[in-house]
Amino acid sequence: MGTRRSVLIVDDDAAVRAGLTSVLESKEVDVKTAASLQEAEGFLRDTRFDLVMTDLRMNGPFCFEGWEVIWRVKDRFPDTRVVLFTAFGTPEIEQVAKRLGAADCWSKSTPIEEIVSHIRAFGIPVGRAKPGSEGGTP
Repeated sequence: MGTRRSVLIVDDDAAVRAGLTSVLESKEVDVKTAASLQEAEGFLRDTRFDLVMTDLRMNGPFCFEGWEVIWRVKDRFPDTRVVLFTAFGTPEIEQVAKRLGAADCWSKSTPIEEIVSHIRAFGIPVGRAKPGSEGGTP
């Protein structure tokens, strides 16, 4: 068996964190979750993740904490892939995310099978989506 891959999910919605964790976590994939920028920073001090998925708008003091998550991950770990995972996606938001270093921008309304396919394309060994799993909220 190869090296275990690691994913950090940053989202203030507990249901989104739990849903993504249930789909991604396995013997091959370790998933950590954070509800805020501050929690994410705790993980990012010592851990390099293979993939970071972050919401854009969270309940922190900056409201658009996802921008800061992208910037901090890319500043510390330039090779880590970061995906903006948001219900507020627009072409302008995707453009800013990519300018900050995000590999992609996905809508929370994207079907879970498509999200799994995107994650596999990043080299994360994800099994089949479990029945009833949700990608997030529209």
